[in-house]
Amino acid sequence: MAVVAVLASLCACGQSGAGPMSAAAGTETIVLSRADQPTVHRPTLERLKREAASSGRPLEELVKRYATRVAATSSPRRTDFEGYDPAVTDPGVTIDGIPYAELVDLGVIAESEGISYAEAIDRFGSQSSNSRVIDQLNAEFPDEISGVGYVDDQRGLRVGFKGPIPARAIELARTLPLEVTLIGGKGFSTAELRRAPDRGEPGVLAEGLSRLWSRCVTTRGGPAGSARPSSCPAGIRRRRTAPRTRRGR
Repeated sequence: MAVVAVLASLCACGQSGAGPMSAAAGTETIVLSRADQPTVHRPTLERLKREAASSGRPLEELVKRYATRVAATSSPRRTDFEGYDPAVTDPGVTIDGIPYAELVDLGVIAESEGISYAEAIDRFGSQSSNSRVIDQLNAEFPDEISGVGYVDDQRGLRVGFKGPIPARAIELARTLPLEVTLIGGKGFSTAELRRAPDRGEPGVLAEGLSRLWSRCVTTRGGPAGSARPSSCPAGIRRRRTAPRTRRGR
């Protein structure tokens, strides 16, 4: 199952930067540029950012204060006690559509990534709404999706399909506030790779690995054959073929 996980996460491997990519033989690629995607509107958070800049107070503190005020006016629970945290007692509190509990998590992410709280909100604040679209893609195309993954430090999304890119998938992708690259003709789906080990079909798994390997070489290292094996992830280098089966004695 570890190999299946690697394949699922890397099925749309390729350049991580923005812009059109050269498609490998038999594939099609559609890039929905960030400039043409929806714009995120967060008027309250933008106002709080300006207030933080002018007052010198931490944005995280102002966000918590605002969430507490919202909870005080909308929650039947008491909010006037020491240690009150709306992220714990009032999970329904949101700011510009983002649950306050997630805004708290973004503070942790900002610290771990070494970025500002404002940048963390800009980069990761849409993940909940993005996840709903991703879940819808997986639900509508369970036998076609070959993987979904963020690229370019969460600034873009890459979606792979076993066959042609469905028109409905393009429609859904156009609702996301980030660049989306859709790749069709991968030749396998995540569902098939998950089923292969359970059905004792090492050939299916080997074919998927082989396809992934050739695509990684082609898209990451230039013309096919010109890239070194190290240009692909270690998980693929270690196991590019199906596991051997023991012969009966």
